[in-house]
Amino acid sequence: APDVIMCLDLLAPSGKELLAPNACGASVLQRAASWAIGAQDNRPYMEATDRIFFLRGLYPDFGAFALSAAASALMASSRLLSSEIVKAAHTVKFGPYEGRVHVWESLDPPEVNILAFHHGSLLPWSIHKSALTLVAQHLCRRHRVRMLALQLESLPFGNRMSMASFNIHMVRYVDSLRLDGPLVLFASGPGPAVQLLWKLNTRLSGALVLNCSRFRPKSYLGSSQHEQDELRQTNLAGLVHARRIDVLTASLIHHNVFAHCPEDLILAENTLHGSYCDCHPAFWRCAEYATSWTVAQTTQQLQNAPAIKLPSVMVACGGLADTETHASTLRLQEKLVGSSVRYIPESCLMWELEGQDQQRSVAALLHDLLTEVTSSPHDMSRPVGDRIDVSDSPEHAQNGSDSDEEAIHW
Repeated sequence: APDVIMCLDLLAPSGKELLAPNACGASVLQRAASWAIGAQDNRPYMEATDRIFFLRGLYPDFGAFALSAAASALMASSRLLSSEIVKAAHTVKFGPYEGRVHVWESLDPPEVNILAFHHGSLLPWSIHKSALTLVAQHLCRRHRVRMLALQLESLPFGNRMSMASFNIHMVRYVDSLRLDGPLVLFASGPGPAVQLLWKLNTRLSGALVLNCSRFRPKSYLGSSQHEQDELRQTNLAGLVHARRIDVLTASLIHHNVFAHCPEDLILAENTLHGSYCDCHPAFWRCAEYATSWTVAQTTQQLQNAPAIKLPSVMVACGGLADTETHASTLRLQEKLVGSSVRYIPESCLMWELEGQDQQRSVAALLHDLLTEVTSSPHDMSRPVGDRIDVSDSPEHAQNGSDSDEEAIHW
């Protein structure tokens, strides 16, 4: 760590270098500040934080987390008006299986469907649900959206399932929903859900792919980085299998969560730790097959996939995510002809855990995508259909309120 401080002083000796933004809008000083907060076992590295405070004193007009113009515009557009939504949980059958699908929609008849997928993530459903609820509150009424997400813990799969087999089941799940009208895919996570773009491409009106971090270059297989990733994945799988919650939490928080200050980092750590302690036992079964899906498998499948063109596609990642995630995002963009690249300000990878500002930024990305989808003539002539009847167990949510849901049949 002392070498990092020395390199910072050598490579960025003045404000010109310290304040220069990269393609994501993040400055050298911003990235250094983000690193310093958790550089010592997820706690502040005091020598580094002292240096950051000193540099901030030299440049008082520049906060350590000042945003670029593009990032500021995204944050401004993320202040969408929250509105009342209807939430429900349904039991949906696909093939020999059934699972629990959660639905968010406005009181008005929906005009577009968003299918949210997050498989490959090691965040429990409670964290995904909270983040998706906030996103839905900002989108459902404004765009007359119905958003659906499958609760993976509800699936009766074993703890060993290949990524390819899982995605085949996800296509069957989509088929079982029998949704009409524009369909938008929201794939968030390291990469397993991205492959649904190819399996569903003829049905999609748009897609947002967020934080696809596992698409490596052709030289990756057999490289030293490949070996390091395999070892890291094996260690992670061991933590999941042994339910070593303390170590698993610390491992995931490090490098994956942005925080303005040490208190924010501790809050995220406590939130994740608490969700692991309280999660359904089935979560660990899902986590075991997710940790068996390697970086190499994702890389091979995406490398072998042909380039495709969808009506409206956006690939995005956290502006403060690691360089491999940024490179992976750009490789994916090359596969998705005509897609645009966006960055989430003040975010690494786990946007669901980082707070409402990051969740609103994701809502703003979907808002931009939906504006593009609904302004295009394709698919808009086909109605989505009436709002699903949830009168047996209505659940109205306003301003982020939440309550238990009862499963009802689709």
